[in-house]
Amino acid sequence: MQKIIITGNLGADPVVKSFDNGGKVANFNVGVTERGYKTQSGVEVPEHTEWFRCVVKQSGEKGMCNVVEQYLKKGNKVGIVGKVKTREYED
Repeated sequence: MQKIIITGNLGADPVVKSFDNGGKVANFNVGVTERGYKTQSGVEVPEHTEWFRCVVKQSGEKGMCNVVEQYLKKGNKVGIVGKVKTREYED
């Protein structure tokens, strides 16, 4: 089983879409920033932000999409536990 834990800030308000069958899907981005630092040899390593695209699916009336829609806003600090799903594409 794979598991990822992300703690960061929302880059924008979540986008929630509703479907005719009562289902919903919420999409949002979480930015995780690693602070900059100076190595012992004096090399400056700049701050770096990694962005994660998060998707929450809901099939009925009750579920996490309702929570996302009601409580999450741009800039909020969030903790996410989930699984990683990668996609491949050709340019």
